[in-house]
Amino acid sequence: MKKTLIIDGMSCTYCKADVEEVLNALPGVTAEADPQKGEAYIKIEGEVDESLLIAVIDEHTAFRVSGVY
Repeated sequence: MKKTLIIDGMSCTYCKADVEEVLNALPGVTAEADPQKGEAYIKIEGEVDESLLIAVIDEHTAFRVSGVY
């Protein structure tokens, strides 16, 4: 399954690394962030709830998820 997270406040390569680190730490998740677009592209293998993706960004980074598609 693939998801795209819209992430408010992500604008630099440090931001990209921070977002990718917390998402890629989740089992079954591979993430690549694009700070210029403010989006993270997620590939999910197995069972990972969308709310968990949002929670790790909101709780472990300085950014907030404003949308998912």
